[in-house]
Amino acid sequence: MKENAEQVLTRKMRRILLISLLFTGGCSVSCLVEIVQDTLQGVWSYVGWAQYLYTMVFCSVIILFFFTILLLYWTHRSFADIFSKGTHLIGVVLITAAFVIPRIPDYRPGMITICHFGNFVLADGLFLLIGIVFILLASILEVGYSLQNEVDATI
Repeated sequence: MKENAEQVLTRKMRRILLISLLFTGGCSVSCLVEIVQDTLQGVWSYVGWAQYLYTMVFCSVIILFFFTILLLYWTHRSFADIFSKGTHLIGVVLITAAFVIPRIPDYRPGMITICHFGNFVLADGLFLLIGIVFILLASILEVGYSLQNEVDATI
């Protein structure tokens, strides 16, 4: 009976991963087309470098998420291990962008900023907050994974 439950869970997980792959794969292809078109057309000349990089960071996050799910689907390795590392990497990319993008001269502060004095903005709050959430999620997954390994080792 336990084997059937594990097989159902595996089938269910594969189905969810496949749907996620199709969705994020479509989004990734769209993002790659956007990156190539914007780069070839020199979009930054009329929307500005900051907006261009904002779009590139967003596209990079979607592509990283797609590759994380693809790695999960292909390797059949530990879900928590791969997913936590991919989520952590996405968080690092977003936090880095939060501090780099405001240094660009044509940056216009959004609704959420960190330490905004005159023309100076320390960090873009939206990318910073989302990046922190991703890193916290990755940390929760890592701790849960290690606790599960401890429980499995004692049984």
